[in-house]
Amino acid sequence: MQFFKTHSIFLVPLALLLTFVGLLTFWFRSSQAEPEQVAIESGLSEIKLIQVVDGKEQEINITETTLGILRAAIQSNERFDTKTREEIQQVQIDDVVFPTLPEQYFTIVDNSSTESIEKYLQDVYTVFNENQVNININKLVQESLNEDLADVEAQLEANRKLYLELFAIEVPRDALPLHKKYLRITQIQHHFLNNLLTAEEDPLKVDIDIRLAMSLLDKLNEPIRQDLKTLSDKYQITYDQEI
Repeated sequence: MQFFKTHSIFLVPLALLLTFVGLLTFWFRSSQAEPEQVAIESGLSEIKLIQVVDGKEQEINITETTLGILRAAIQSNERFDTKTREEIQQVQIDDVVFPTLPEQYFTIVDNSSTESIEKYLQDVYTVFNENQVNININKLVQESLNEDLADVEAQLEANRKLYLELFAIEVPRDALPLHKKYLRITQIQHHFLNNLLTAEEDPLKVDIDIRLAMSLLDKLNEPIRQDLKTLSDKYQITYDQEI
């Protein structure tokens, strides 16, 4: 009986010590993972719009731009909505600066092969198929202007998950240019959806964002097709699944 009592007293601090060590190990691993997660998600920062004024590049202040559009429309003899639409179409965007993708966290496969390329393309298709971002522009814009943000927030989170899962895919080095373009899609969608959260504050900005997002996504189509063709020709594979 005495043996049991003596060892029971010893086991209590030992159990506490093991619990403390376990918590410390968990905290250490979490503290290591947190900066990596923050760095990866920094790729979903805001896109910067650049215009050249007097030979110098400067970031466009969209709020000031839309105020200028409103002033021009008010002072014009044309119909307000017609003049506003014309002014929006004339907003000059000379360059678009995307957030830097933290490539140090890519899982890159150096020995590209037919098998690794086929696996990569299948993985990408699966990730896009399982994390569909449904952007019904008219519906989302109307809901945002009415401050009904539930659907926008849901699509924003779906897009974030898509971005993170694309980051987790093993990428053959030859597929890296294509992979960056797929991540660009998520960056563009994030920019549009995130700005919808404050659409009621600046409705004209929404028109600029729609025009920008559609233009950028359209410009990605051909480069993505070219990258797929390059991989297909080099590795003699057929890829006919659409994302």
